[in-house]
Amino acid sequence: MSEPEDPLDLLHQIEASEGERVSRHLRPLQVTGRIFTMNAQELQETLTAFNRPPLVFQLWAVDNRELFQEYYGEVIRHLHNFLASASTLADHVNAVVGKLYSDQSFESEYRRKVSESFKSSGLATFVQDLRNYMLHKGLPPTTARLSSEACSGTVRNAVYLNKGALLNWESWSSRSREFMAALPADLDLLEVVISYKEIVNSFYAWLHQRLQEIHEPDLKGLEDLELRFNAARGSGTARDSE
Repeated sequence: MSEPEDPLDLLHQIEASEGERVSRHLRPLQVTGRIFTMNAQELQETLTAFNRPPLVFQLWAVDNRELFQEYYGEVIRHLHNFLASASTLADHVNAVVGKLYSDQSFESEYRRKVSESFKSSGLATFVQDLRNYMLHKGLPPTTARLSSEACSGTVRNAVYLNKGALLNWESWSSRSREFMAALPADLDLLEVVISYKEIVNSFYAWLHQRLQEIHEPDLKGLEDLELRFNAARGSGTARDSE
C-alpha cells in the first residue's frame, strides 16, 4: 500500500504550477463576463416585458404616467449598465491577453479575431460609440412607441434610439455613421441588444475554446494536482479520526 501524499506539499505544487498561474489570470474574466451577461439579460428582459400584455396597456394608460416614467427610467439604467459592462469586458480581456501572450503567436491571432468580430462590424462599433455617447455626452435620445399592425391587430410596444438626433453628435466614428445612415428608420433597442450579445457570445466562445486548447496540458496538470490534494486531505482527516 503506497504512503499517502502530504497535502501541504501538494498545495505548494498547486500554487507553483503553470496551470494555477494561468488560472489566476483567467478567473477574473469569468466574473467580468458574468457581469456583462447579466446586464445584457436584464436589459433584454426589461425591453421584452415592455411589449407584453397587460403591462403594455398599463404603461400607456393616461392615469399611469408615473409608472411609465419609472419603467422607462429602468430601461435607461439597464442600458447604461449594458454599455459600460461591454466596454469593461473588452478592456479586461485585452489586458490579460497583453500580459499573458505578449509577443506570442496567439496575441496576433487574438487581435485578428477582435478586428473580424468587432472592428469590422458596424453594429459592434456603434455600440462601443454609444457607450462613449452615454458616458461623456448624456442620455441617448430614445422614443417609446405603441403601434398595431392593421392586418393582424398585433400590438407592438418598443423603445427606439432616435437616429436623427444621434447623428448630431460630432464624435461618432465613420463606421458608426455609415451604419446608422444605412438604416431605414430608428434603431429598435431590443434588436440592438440581441444582435450585439450574439457577437459577444460568439467571440468569447471562440476565445474560451482557444485558451483551453493552448493551456490543455497545464490545466490538466492542475486538475490532477487538485484531485491528489483532495484525496490526500481526505486521507489525513480519516487518519486523524482514528
